[in-house]
Amino acid sequence: MRGPSINDWVLQQTKKLYIKCNGDVLNGVAPTHHTDDEQLSVKFSREFCCTFADTALEQWAYGELANYTMGTNTINEYVACFEHLLQKAGWDHTSRGSLFQFKRGLDRHIHLKILQKEPMPAEMLNAWEEAAC
Repeated sequence: MRGPSINDWVLQQTKKLYIKCNGDVLNGVAPTHHTDDEQLSVKFSREFCCTFADTALEQWAYGELANYTMGTNTINEYVACFEHLLQKAGWDHTSRGSLFQFKRGLDRHIHLKILQKEPMPAEMLNAWEEAAC
């Protein structure tokens, strides 16, 4: 991972680690750890994961969702996987783009069949999922 958010976080953590190992004489803070204290790296790793893991998962899921198509899946498999990716991306049924992505990934014949239904389903993800099944 790279970028300004990561760089800012690393700089912030480096300052914290420095103070833990060397103290801060100007502010009257004594050192609390030795530089070889394993707990420092364990805590650093845990904080990194807590800070960036969810973001990475959401970005991954968004990428998968943006490229997801029905392919050879059944409609039920497509809907189930789409719902899973939607949740992982942090979207819900009313999020902008949810319905668009769903329609975009549908098999062309199923998409046309839904468009020909009377009455045509409402412009809502639930209605389109129901019409597809």
